[in-house]
Amino acid sequence: MGLSEDLAALKEAQPHFVFLDYEGLKAAAESKDADAVLRRLRGELDKVNDVVAVQWEVLSTEFTKQLSKDDVDNPETLENLAKAIVQLHSYVSLSYEALMSIVRICGEQEETVSCAWFASRVDGAPFRACDFDALLAQLGRLYENWRRQHGQPGAPWLDAQGDGHGPAQAFWIPQGSAMLAKVELLKLLAPAARQVRIPTTSTSRSAARRVVDVVRSRGNYNYDWRHKLSLVFFDSPQGDQYAERYRRNLPAAESTSERPRTKLLQCSWVHDSDRDTEVHLSVEDAQGVATEAHLPHREMPALLAGKLDAAEVAAKGGTSSEECERQQQIALESALSVIRDGGLRPSVSASFQRSSYVMDGAGGPSEIACVDEELIFRDEAAAVSGGWCLAAGTRRAEEEFQGAVLQVRLPAAGTEKLLARLGSLDLKPMPGFSVALHATALFHRQLAVPPPPWIPSESLPAAAGSSFQAPDAKQPGSATKEAAGAASPARSTKSAKAPVNETAKKPAAAAEAARRGWRCFPPHKKPDTKLFVDVKTPMASERTVIRWFRSAVLLASLSGLLMASADVSANMNGFLLGLAALMFIGMPTRQFWQRSMEFTHPESAQPKVDRTLPKVLSMILSVILTATLIVEAFGPQLGATT
Repeated sequence: MGLSEDLAALKEAQPHFVFLDYEGLKAAAESKDADAVLRRLRGELDKVNDVVAVQWEVLSTEFTKQLSKDDVDNPETLENLAKAIVQLHSYVSLSYEALMSIVRICGEQEETVSCAWFASRVDGAPFRACDFDALLAQLGRLYENWRRQHGQPGAPWLDAQGDGHGPAQAFWIPQGSAMLAKVELLKLLAPAARQVRIPTTSTSRSAARRVVDVVRSRGNYNYDWRHKLSLVFFDSPQGDQYAERYRRNLPAAESTSERPRTKLLQCSWVHDSDRDTEVHLSVEDAQGVATEAHLPHREMPALLAGKLDAAEVAAKGGTSSEECERQQQIALESALSVIRDGGLRPSVSASFQRSSYVMDGAGGPSEIACVDEELIFRDEAAAVSGGWCLAAGTRRAEEEFQGAVLQVRLPAAGTEKLLARLGSLDLKPMPGFSVALHATALFHRQLAVPPPPWIPSESLPAAAGSSFQAPDAKQPGSATKEAAGAASPARSTKSAKAPVNETAKKPAAAAEAARRGWRCFPPHKKPDTKLFVDVKTPMASERTVIRWFRSAVLLASLSGLLMASADVSANMNGFLLGLAALMFIGMPTRQFWQRSMEFTHPESAQPKVDRTLPKVLSMILSVILTATLIVEAFGPQLGATT
């Protein structure tokens, strides 16, 4: 269905909602009247903000009321709350799509292109700040209380066999159904959420923003449930890592079994604003035994270049025991060995939002299912071996996954019964799904042999040349790369005929990554320059020059008034004041330029403050004013005497 049909269907389901006039907005955009379009957009945006704020207040109040009770009175109350969350989320999503659609239409027309700036207003609108995960976490608590009251800590078919470990079965969730899937999972499993204290809302914000934020932070608490994860996968020009992942995820399929077994390397991190980001390294051998370590982001270029001191980094890791420090060192040395021996470099990456669902077992809570949303795949095959998270800058450097992914870690019987409960969502199985395999097939089609079975053949890109650049003899793993070049003469010939312009490619890649909001880490971070100049000094110099210019304007104005007089002495005074005004402009500007040059090449100490210029200018001004007073006071007597 189109956007108009979706809005009409939601309006029929929720007649008490006040919906924006999408057809009216389209008519205003087609009239090509920029002022009328902006007035309509502002009015409709305010309408959506008000509706969401009111509905959010009602839902939050009801959740607070239900959570304050010891038991749940009626299961229909939970069903109504779940339905209200899904409908409000649909209202927010459709309203956002409708407003952005109108802004795009305006941007394509010359008469209304000035309205394109309104997109930033829509992105920052209060209704976009609603945290539905907080409501879902509270809904999960209510369902958990209901199951505990009726002696059902979990569904009877969710037994201890699903311990949250081992391979997961993946299913594709259609776009727009992720919220409904998460609500249905909450009826069976508990959310992996923890209550986190957040600061109170500032009173300096706008009224609409304050309403939404106060509702979000009711009681100064929020629910930390959904996390943004980033994964980076490595590979060699021969695709050894892809072949090994394909073999492990799809053991029954016909894969490249003639290749020797190799270790798998990947890194991941959770985006957390409360602490420094650390990369989680994982090296898994052929038997599935994994060694793990944590490494600061700034150390990743050294790891890729093979120059990382594993012992020193492990010692600085702040581990609680020598055994943990030794395990960290072993894992880092293993990662260095895999990168060096396999000639690995970053190949693809993925970032997504993950919501986890757990069930209490004998060993504590275990993750049974998770929903991954907002999946974005990126090409990380940088031209330089030391590059880290630097997009290649190609036309297809980024690809968005349509829909969401449900991953279940249960026995076959439990998975079938779970899918039966989610039968209305039209889930599609994706056997052997892997983020690494999917991204490799999108950006490095020549390495994805055979291609992943869940991607339709018509959706796969045509096989193209490798984005892995020609090897350098000075880089780690060059022997492996040279052997690969000898085995593939056509690929080496193509690389020789079309050398890559590194100087032009790096700024383009950085600009592309900055435009997409992707964090870039340069291959070699330069040390910070020691600052010998107080950061307030340049600002003080600028303020001083502005003050001199202001005085020059006053003197020039007074000079103009005196020069316009018919009195000769007044004309002389005006001329002298004009000269002083010119000096007030020239001399401070010259001193400001000199001090700027000193700041550009600072010495080992703070530059000395020169007070000569203010003294000279103040003396000149005093002389001129004194002469003016003398002429005005004794001018008539001197004229009469002569």
